[in-house]
Amino acid sequence: MKSKKSRFWNFWLAFLPGCSEMYMGFMKMGLSLMGMFWGTVAVASLLEMGPLVFAAMIVWFYSFFHARNLVHLPDTEFQHLEDEFLVDLSVLKGYDRYSGGSKILAVVLIVFGGYLCLRSVMNLLWYIVPSFIMNLISEIGSFIPRMIIGLGIIALGIWMIRGKKEELLEDYDFRSRETQRSQEYWENEESNSRKESEDSETSKGGEP
Repeated sequence: MKSKKSRFWNFWLAFLPGCSEMYMGFMKMGLSLMGMFWGTVAVASLLEMGPLVFAAMIVWFYSFFHARNLVHLPDTEFQHLEDEFLVDLSVLKGYDRYSGGSKILAVVLIVFGGYLCLRSVMNLLWYIVPSFIMNLISEIGSFIPRMIIGLGIIALGIWMIRGKKEELLEDYDFRSRETQRSQEYWENEESNSRKESEDSETSKGGEP
């Protein structure tokens, strides 16, 4: 049951991503925010990538002000607000493993799973391989995930630019076709008007 309940507890629970939303009855929203925040923290800790903490802070600020905005909504809008996941999960219902997005997800899962396996093997090798060799392998192992993520970010940026460029080209082609159709329409209208005018003059000239 959705309810604003206590403003006091809403304020303090807003400091924990997703808790205030759950307190008010928006379980899906709260779970989305909690998952994004702690998932980002977990990935940053696992990959030892401090800069990812900034992404977690962005999620935290979004969650805090999202909760505060919900509390201050008018009662009518609050009651009509749907409890939905903030991340669209409907794509999973129509999952197509041959689509481009599915292939990207598959690559991400393979890389992430391979990294976890590598970390497990590395922990085991510490007891077998000499320490100076393991230190070298450890340095290389910590460098590779960062390089892969950096290349992935670059690839994502290139993909977004290409997608925007294709969208602009499609829009340009559509506008060009519409302009051409408009020109053809007005040329036909002008030709028909001229023909009607000539026919009218001809019929008048043939009258006694």
